[in-house]
Amino acid sequence: MSGPPVDLGPFDPNNTDRDKIMSAGAWVPCRICEEVFLRVRLTARYCNTCSRAFCEGEHGSFAGRGPAVCVQCHRPANRP
Repeated sequence: MSGPPVDLGPFDPNNTDRDKIMSAGAWVPCRICEEVFLRVRLTARYCNTCSRAFCEGEHGSFAGRGPAVCVQCHRPANRP
């Protein structure tokens, strides 16, 4: 049984995670897990601000706030 395509390459600003997920249906590593914890956790979620993949619920969210945003790009309303 085969699953969705997987792209384990590094983040590329010329071919972003958003591009890989939307055009090829590929799953890519959560960039926060990869950079902070040195682990590979595949996801098909991406931030609408930086176009990097993230783990929904842990490193970003779609829930009720409009477009998806990762924890690196999220700025609470009361903070600069």
